[in-house]
Amino acid sequence: MKFDQSHKIVLQGGSNRRFVLEQLKSLVSPEMKALVRDLKKNNVTIRYGCDFTGIGSPIQALKILGIPFDHVFSCDNNAHVKKSIECNYSPKYLYEDILNRDHRLLPDIDLYIAGPPCVAFSSVGLRKGLDDQRGQLFIETLEVIYTKKPKIFIIENVKGLITANGGKAIEYIESYINKNL
Repeated sequence: MKFDQSHKIVLQGGSNRRFVLEQLKSLVSPEMKALVRDLKKNNVTIRYGCDFTGIGSPIQALKILGIPFDHVFSCDNNAHVKKSIECNYSPKYLYEDILNRDHRLLPDIDLYIAGPPCVAFSSVGLRKGLDDQRGQLFIETLEVIYTKKPKIFIIENVKGLITANGGKAIEYIESYINKNL
């Protein structure tokens, strides 16, 4: 896979590409396959939103799994990433910065996926956790979940999240979830 000059993702390899896709599909659990069949049978489309979208891996996964979805919104503050998202995924709304929007005005979603920056929690960083400004972005994802109440949410981060800042970050996150979600 590579990006061409128009920011489009180009999958290379012809039959190799087909082989890789088949291998990925073979890893899908029977339960997930049944869920996808039920969604299609009942003509259900999942409304999907994503913050810190990056290269759009969750979107690729939804496509590979054959899950019917409506790409409601994405958000990333990197100009090159935003251009790639526009060219490859065409979300209804593309937000520039999670900090500069009112989460109450976001469209309703069924599935929310976020991968907030991990530097504040990572073993290669200072591990200040939520005391780091970048760590506060994790709280923004919780606010989106609290405000929009998606049926499913996934927050991806590093394992250092559990021990960063002496464990205070994960304690706060767990407390927030238990009180608000």
